[in-house]
Amino acid sequence: MKILFKEILKIASSHNQNALRDLKPLRRELREVDNKVAKLFEALTDGITTDCKGFRDHQSKLEARRDELTRLISIKERLLCIPVSRISNK
Repeated sequence: MKILFKEILKIASSHNQNALRDLKPLRRELREVDNKVAKLFEALTDGITTDCKGFRDHQSKLEARRDELTRLISIKERLLCIPVSRISNK
């Protein structure tokens, strides 16, 4: 039973480390996508572009990527919700 418990702790610790490692680039990309969306709408309000099909397609792609990044970040954060230290063999 102790061997199984040690393996569970090792796997949980590995998942936490992987989640922490993966979160930083995901959050960075999310910020970049948010900035692109903001710039896109700024260009629209400044009259640089018009509300045409190309604009809407680009906006739609950016928003889809933002939704996907938000989903991925949520998954990684959920992996961190239960710290490995809370798992005990008692």
